[in-house]
Amino acid sequence: MPLSDEVRDALDIIDTQVAAFLPHDDRVASACRTLRAQVPGTVACSAIPWLPRLLPLPAQRVGTVIAPIFDLLEAIAAGARDPWPVIAAMLAARDSALQRRALDALVRACASGVLRLTPEITGTLADRVDDEGSAIADDAAVQQVGLVLDATAAESLFEHGGTWNARRLGARVLDLGGSPPDPALMARILGAGAVAMLGRYLAFTRATHQDVLDIQPLAADPAALDSFRRAEQVCGRRTLREVVAALGWRRLNLGIEVHPLVGVSVSGGFPLVLAPVEARLFDGCPDVRRAFDRTLVVAVGARPEDSRVAAKSDAVTRFRAYNVVHAEVLADILDVAPLDRSKLRRILTRMDRLVEDFAALFGGTADRGSRDEAAALVRVHADLAARIDRALAGTSADLLPLDVCRLVQPFEDPT
Repeated sequence: MPLSDEVRDALDIIDTQVAAFLPHDDRVASACRTLRAQVPGTVACSAIPWLPRLLPLPAQRVGTVIAPIFDLLEAIAAGARDPWPVIAAMLAARDSALQRRALDALVRACASGVLRLTPEITGTLADRVDDEGSAIADDAAVQQVGLVLDATAAESLFEHGGTWNARRLGARVLDLGGSPPDPALMARILGAGAVAMLGRYLAFTRATHQDVLDIQPLAADPAALDSFRRAEQVCGRRTLREVVAALGWRRLNLGIEVHPLVGVSVSGGFPLVLAPVEARLFDGCPDVRRAFDRTLVVAVGARPEDSRVAAKSDAVTRFRAYNVVHAEVLADILDVAPLDRSKLRRILTRMDRLVEDFAALFGGTADRGSRDEAAALVRVHADLAARIDRALAGTSADLLPLDVCRLVQPFEDPT
């Protein structure tokens, strides 16, 4: 359905003002009133042809310019037969007060029966709750979620949620009641063997459903469980349970080590920190004093993440490593020392990695220019490497001739 000139003008005004450095809130409010007049009391969101242009806007900026747009979306959601696309856009708002209003809208839609929770809805809600700086991450907001997510649904989400964020939301809702996790539920998630081994520590720390999620990497890794068992043998159950309670499960869910240490002072000097077997070598020595006995605990833990978060983290790690290799190969290329075969192979190996990393980082982006640049880089590098190999085949000297040097260390275009 073609849009009327009045609607097109209103949409253009909204787009222009949202993108402006100093927007005019009154113009946006007037344009929103124009659009509101085009919406009947009850309507399907799919029947509003201009609605998709408004949905991304709450996530784009903060400030009073977004308020009339949000008011319009809220009014549409209240009368829509399929309000989820609008509520999803509202939940993505960057303004804290608007996020809380979006959650209220979701609760009202679910309570009225207009909206039924689906994996898509709970997944999106869980992501918004888990966003950094989210205004709907506090206990009061989770209690609102609990109004539409009953105990059965929350337990199902906790156990079978498609993402870590969704499972974490289910755990938070279940923890609202203050009851510990059901032993049968823990056995299904962690495994009967892990629960049997960790049971006394789970009871001592009054582990919550969120703790069970944090423990899952520990329970799933035999090496991590073995480290926990060895720690118990070294320091005893009483000490280890105090350690677990002090650290929290998330800080040790990848493994734990316990090392007894002895401080030995010689002639009143600063104590040497030794293992017990080493400290025994000083037994009977004159002017040697045992200063202290301590236990060093080394724990490794991490928050379980969704695959998309891990992928993002992998990309960041790869980009950092890319920069390090880039600096190393630049130092080799600019080095004034003669180019020999060892240095050449080092440069080529690093360049292969740089090109591979660049293609992996930017070859799959949404930007067509970046994809084309990555593809061109791969082609040019492959051609240049082939030319270097052909040039190398013509010489057996360790110090390489000028034509090879011009290809590897070009201070001018090697073509």
